Amino acid sequence: MKKNMVGKVSKEQTMKVTKLILKIIIGLVILQMIYLLLAEKLPKDISLGETKEIGRMGDHAQGNYVLYTNRNTILNAPFVFGARLYLYDIEKDKSYLIKNQKLPFQDWGSEMCFVGNRILAYGGAGMGNPPSDVLLLLLTGKSREILQDSSVYGMMALTEDEVYYTVNATTTSQKWHDTVTKTKLETGEKEILLQRSKYAFESFYIYGNNLLAIDKNENKLIVKNLSTGKESEDEFYEGLYPVQILEKTNQTVIIIGLDEKEVWKAVEYNLESKQGREITTLRSGRDDIYYLWDNSTYKDGCLYCNDVNDNLVRVDVDTGKRKIIVEASQMGGDMSDCVVSYCTDYIAIEAYYEHIKKLLIFDYDGKLVKKMGLL
Repeated sequence: MKKNMVGKVSKEQTMKVTKLILKIIIGLVILQMIYLLLAEKLPKDISLGETKEIGRMGDHAQGNYVLYTNRNTILNAPFVFGARLYLYDIEKDKSYLIKNQKLPFQDWGSEMCFVGNRILAYGGAGMGNPPSDVLLLLLTGKSREILQDSSVYGMMALTEDEVYYTVNATTTSQKWHDTVTKTKLETGEKEILLQRSKYAFESFYIYGNNLLAIDKNENKLIVKNLSTGKESEDEFYEGLYPVQILEKTNQTVIIIGLDEKEVWKAVEYNLESKQGREITTLRSGRDDIYYLWDNSTYKDGCLYCNDVNDNLVRVDVDTGKRKIIVEASQMGGDMSDCVVSYCTDYIAIEAYYEHIKKLLIFDYDGKLVKKMGLL
């Protein structure tokens, strides 16, 4: 009889302990839910300083701030939300939660851009692929979906008032073509700026009043004056095929590309005179190249770019003198992807590995000033 009573008491105690543990877990889940829902709405001490007029997808920096993402996984037990988007203040070494995906397995794409207090990002159900939803977010955490058209693809750019993007569509005669299209953020009004053959536009750039688009089918640079509507097509310096275009002055650009002999070069090119000059050779030959990132910048007379060996180099544009400031090995090796963003005083490198990411912060002389492990 006593054994039965002891057994009964023991079972009751086990049940009580089990219920208590479940209540604690549920309580922690609720607390975590409340925190993650409220954290993005908390006041943020953000003073951007230098702001951009236009942002291109893939450049996550503005002022001395940089965007980064963290996934929620089983390691974040007891509750698994979707991925989180943060803004990191490099000077203060402080992160602000901008937006938390509200459902498990929701993710952020690796490419986004940042202009003023607005962020353009891919978000939603990733499931191994980049999320398809294009979201416009404010630093306050407010967001809305834009560009729901599934034909939107490729390069995108953001200003305070407009979003620019490429669209693959058909005409009334069912003939496929590409367009560069502009949509006003407030009204949704659309305007087609350029139209060419199917999959023509690999990338485009906007500098001042000029829209520059690379027509990869015709191997030409299309320049459209957005004020006058005038278009011109440029053949490149020594048959150079452009991969990137950077603004140096209102009428002068720096083109990084591959020439007819498969040599990677950086060239200074004047849009009015159609004259160019070679700045430097980055690499000869294209075999076994794994080009992990293509984001570059022109700053204080220097070009900062990938040397096509995944080293970050600084090139004096006037003399062509080149110096490696961050070697590929300093990023950790065995990277599957890499996002390089240029802040006012720092270079932020988000390096992707098999299971984790690292955010590496360098100054413009190549000194590592901060390293963060990310999920």
